[in-house]
Amino acid sequence: MFTIKHILSAFFTLFLLFIGTSKTLAQTCGEVTNFTYSITNNNNGTKTYRFYVTVQSSGSNRRSVKLTIKCPNNTFVSNRCEETRATAKTINYGPYTVNACTGDIQLIWTGYSNEECENSPCTPEQAAVQLPVELSKFQVVKEEDKALLNWETASEKDNDKFVVERSTDGLAFEAIGELEGNGTTTEAKHYAFVDKYPLPGVNYYRLKQVDFNGNIEYSNINSVEIESGDEILVYPSLVSSELNIALPISGD
Repeated sequence: MFTIKHILSAFFTLFLLFIGTSKTLAQTCGEVTNFTYSITNNNNGTKTYRFYVTVQSSGSNRRSVKLTIKCPNNTFVSNRCEETRATAKTINYGPYTVNACTGDIQLIWTGYSNEECENSPCTPEQAAVQLPVELSKFQVVKEEDKALLNWETASEKDNDKFVVERSTDGLAFEAIGELEGNGTTTEAKHYAFVDKYPLPGVNYYRLKQVDFNGNIEYSNINSVEIESGDEILVYPSLVSSELNIALPISGD
């Protein structure tokens, strides 16, 4: 026979189960769904960093994400609260020109079930660590009427490719070729590229390293000077929609 005590006890148990279930089902929150960056070496001990963070709500309502982007010797973004919605949006941070990072770049983020990054978070702190390619050497030398590029990596993480870029003023660069990367490796790797058709005068070169997930890092800039000869030069060697022809300059 059920007593009032039994009925109240059963009701209280069901009430706790309902509260627990509702709390679990309600845990939709803000999330970081993608993180990429672009780094440019400025040849003076500093680098310029740009970060691209994609955020989204796991549910249909407005939520939020609190995030920090840092490396061991620099903090770029600290505890920034970003509102999220069901439709993904990508936020750009930067450019930041600072002393080069001495270690891995980290994105640390926490998701919240409200719009203001307040009260108890619904996801624990999560860190996304990016491991860029460690370029140990990059040099350009003149070899007869050609430019020979050599570079080495001490280690690689998700390295898709290197794009070789050339410029006549050190500011505006164009791609002239590319080499496949070695993916992920802790062994030293050597790369070489020959620019068969450098332009008369000073040629500036840099490497654009591209990860599988879209991260980009630009190397420092090196240059060589090519004396003007009697050849007609057609460039770039990489097929493009534009063809350039350099004719020798004749004297009076």
